[in-house]
Order: sequence, then structure tokens, then C-alpha cells
Amino acid sequence: MTILSIFLFILIILGSFYALFSLACIFGFFKNPGPDTGRPVPDAELPAVSILKPIKGIDPYAAENLSGFCVQDYPCFEVLFGFRDPDDPALPLAMAVAAAAPGDARVVVNYGGSGTNRKVLNLQALADESLIRCLHSATATWLPIRIT
Repeated sequence: MTILSIFLFILIILGSFYALFSLACIFGFFKNPGPDTGRPVPDAELPAVSILKPIKGIDPYAAENLSGFCVQDYPCFEVLFGFRDPDDPALPLAMAVAAAAPGDARVVVNYGGSGTNRKVLNLQALADESLIRCLHSATATWLPIRIT
């Protein structure tokens, strides 16, 4: 055998071991269901959550959007609608939605706090729960905020 054939044989053996290892990893991945077993989590194990919704101005479908925050499939949550301006045109609408909400919904008008987003800081200071989720309307993503 030449040196080239020995080298190619070693590469074939190493490639075969790599392929078998990859196959074993794939089978192991699909065999293990992971932490989600499909059983529902008891309500007692879920933390209370505050949903912060800073509002400025009114837009089409505002009533439906705000009402959607008040109807959650979660056992213990509160919704805080926050305003910086007491003359905001959306304030009466938010008050009506909070009054009709089946759960805990409040309207907050606050001038205090400092930071890059004063509305969120004001709502965070008034939230009762230790885990807060804030919806960013431009990207429709939930931003977690932990209070220590």
C-alpha cells in the first residue's frame, strides 16, 4: 500500500465514525422529549405577572387591542395602561376598557421617573408583581423585566 492509500483509508474511517456519531446524536435528540412533557403546569406554580402597556395617542382598533391585553389564558395577572399626559385622547378609552376588564386592569397617569423610556419606568414602579412583561408595539415582542 502506498502512503496516499493509507491516508485515504484513514479519512474514510474517520468520516464513517463522524457519520455514526451524527446519527446517534440525531436519534438521541428525537428520543428525548425534553422538559416539556405535555402536561399542564398547575396554576399554583405559575408566577403572578404584570403586563405594562404604555400608551400615547389613539389609533384605529385601539379598543380591540387594549381589550386583548385584559383577556389572557393565565391565572394571575394584572394589566397597567400607562400615560404621561392626562389630556391624552386615548385616556377615556383605556379607562373604559379597564373598567370592563374581567381581571385586574388599571390606568396609570404618572409624571415621575427618569430614563430612556419614562412611560415604562413609571409603570414598572407601580407594578405589584415580581415578573413583568412589556409589549413593544413596534416589533410586537414581549420584553421580560425582572424586579429584584
